[in-house]
Amino acid sequence: MEDSQFPSSSGSQGRIRNARTKHLGKPRLNLQEQALEKIAALYWDVNCVCNFQQIVNDAPFKDDYTEYQRMKHNTELFINQAVTDYISALNTGTTTRCVSFISQTSWKIFAICAHSEAFQLASVHAGSSGWFTLVDLIKQNSRSLEVFARSRELEWRGCLLTYCQYNIPGLQEELSPELNIAQEHPHHTVLLADGHLKRPIFQGQAQVHIGTSIWEPEFYPNHPTASPDQRTKLMGACFLCRSRKICQCSFQSMAGDLVELFESPNMGTGIRSLGSFNRGDYLGEYAGIVAPVNVQSTEAVYALSISAPNNITGKMDTKANVFPHQYGNWTRYINHSCEPAVSYVCTVVGDKVTTGLRANRKISMFEVLTVDYGNDYWRTRDYYCLCGTPSCMKPDPNRMCE
Repeated sequence: MEDSQFPSSSGSQGRIRNARTKHLGKPRLNLQEQALEKIAALYWDVNCVCNFQQIVNDAPFKDDYTEYQRMKHNTELFINQAVTDYISALNTGTTTRCVSFISQTSWKIFAICAHSEAFQLASVHAGSSGWFTLVDLIKQNSRSLEVFARSRELEWRGCLLTYCQYNIPGLQEELSPELNIAQEHPHHTVLLADGHLKRPIFQGQAQVHIGTSIWEPEFYPNHPTASPDQRTKLMGACFLCRSRKICQCSFQSMAGDLVELFESPNMGTGIRSLGSFNRGDYLGEYAGIVAPVNVQSTEAVYALSISAPNNITGKMDTKANVFPHQYGNWTRYINHSCEPAVSYVCTVVGDKVTTGLRANRKISMFEVLTVDYGNDYWRTRDYYCLCGTPSCMKPDPNRMCE
């Protein structure tokens, strides 16, 4: 049985580097797989830089400040060399990998990629075929990468402002003002197929991101003040620390930083992975407004029940409902598949019982995350499933004949 783990967004610098290292191309992988591993490392690196940037801006500690300055210094050196080579290429016609990359993409995309140690290494050490494959993959996903960096407020402009004095073609235009999407949470932005962005809306109201489930006792005056998802000793040990006592553990996950909301023509808003995850990894908590188990939502499309083990009866007891249609996190947007990539798992963590999402198998970079909505969901729906898998439980007979 494989070990399960909660990928955490906090931790030492060494762990960040170790986690990034696993994404680097391995000889046994083909060129496309190596490129996917490298671009996964690129997103990881950009996210880490943004995290350090926020930490340093909010409450800098010496070690964090030193690490951030190291990252920033390496990025500035890398960009300076690329600018020098670009100016030289204008005069001599000679080119380098970075000069060619800028010509094929843009100064903005290059500046974003330059914040990644994995990209810096690939530009020097990757074989020719591997480099071309990586560049093609970045070009195909350049809008995703741009939105990812901008929504996390990556300070990419400052690295280029110094060079405006040299009248480099295209540079000034790249630095033109644009909408600050970092004012909102990254998961308040949905990437459309045509590259445009929209805010997720449900029944005319903007959906709001919350980090963890919320209990509002004033909404339920007839219910005890304690949240119905509160942990008791009958539920057994905490999944994380294995203590049978009520503890302070919490559900933390790096996966929430490494997913994007996108819209497909047939399935509406869905979730695409921006990292690689292993079988058994817990990707996030299914968050929303907690309600007593006897309260039913009129918007059951997102509703999910929370169950907990009863050590006396040996059965699972339903403890609460979660309604995320207005307030929730990215997990509410995962679409259905009859052969899902992840599953809902009820577990006890800290002082509460919660429903998490666990990977059923290895999840690759850019893979669309899916979960099985269950038989009860489809029993009450008057439309067909569009997952298209061989084991589809409710396929459209007209599409089967095509």
